[in-house]
Amino acid sequence: MRQNDDQAATPPWDAARVNLTSKELSPGVFAVLPDDVFDKDHVATTAGFVIGERSVLVIESMLNGDLASQLIGLVRQATTKPISSWSTPATTGIMPTETTCSQKAP
Repeated sequence: MRQNDDQAATPPWDAARVNLTSKELSPGVFAVLPDDVFDKDHVATTAGFVIGERSVLVIESMLNGDLASQLIGLVRQATTKPISSWSTPATTGIMPTETTCSQKAP
């Protein structure tokens, strides 16, 4: 009976143990997912980013700071362009950053 209680209390994944990786789907378009995504249920840990002409759009800000740091690290492996916008499920839109607010429209 104790074993069943432990299984019920164990979440399907632990955000502190997730290692993110990126896969380029198309030039400048990346999916970000856990390296063991096909082995475990990682419902809340997928993201992506798009490298534009002058900056990067990040889609999903992640569940916690550790995952967000991994995501930023993956962006930095792909480009040194500034991250200008974050799109998150909570906003269902685009959250401009200081960079985009300071840029003048063409």
